[in-house]
Amino acid sequence: DQNENRKRQRRLLDGDKKGKGDSEIRGRKFDLYRDKFIPWLISTEVIGGRPTYIIQLVPDPSHKLKSSVVDRMMNQMLAQLWIDQEEFQVTKAEIELTHPISYLVGIAASLRALKFTIHQKRLTPEIWVDQNVSAFIDVRILLGTFHFRMNCKSSDFKPTTKRSGPTS
Repeated sequence: DQNENRKRQRRLLDGDKKGKGDSEIRGRKFDLYRDKFIPWLISTEVIGGRPTYIIQLVPDPSHKLKSSVVDRMMNQMLAQLWIDQEEFQVTKAEIELTHPISYLVGIAASLRALKFTIHQKRLTPEIWVDQNVSAFIDVRILLGTFHFRMNCKSSDFKPTTKRSGPTS
């Protein structure tokens, strides 16, 4: 599994055959789906001693995406973002499936649950890092049921020292 994950990461990061990575892929994917959601300011909260805005992203069913499968899935998603009021950085995000989705009347597949949570921490004014990322997916494909659960925690961040040159 680790080897397959590394291959997928390399394909994503390496981009074209010339080995040029795609450092802006997150931004382009966000731009692709941005108009699908209507933002609502629902509250404020202090996270890590910093004030945040809580924004809820509600799908707009009248906005159609090119892929009908992705459009159908996005119509069942709900997201909440905690945005740092000073730096406008996402400090926390929760994304979840609001209703199960079935394909071919549930015969081919059904996505029963999906939830992602991301917490970011501010290390310096320029550096924010993922402190905790968790995911849960419950899907049935044909006769198989699959559960995917991931939790990644990072802590004990320390500044790096400058190197004078390559180490390899």
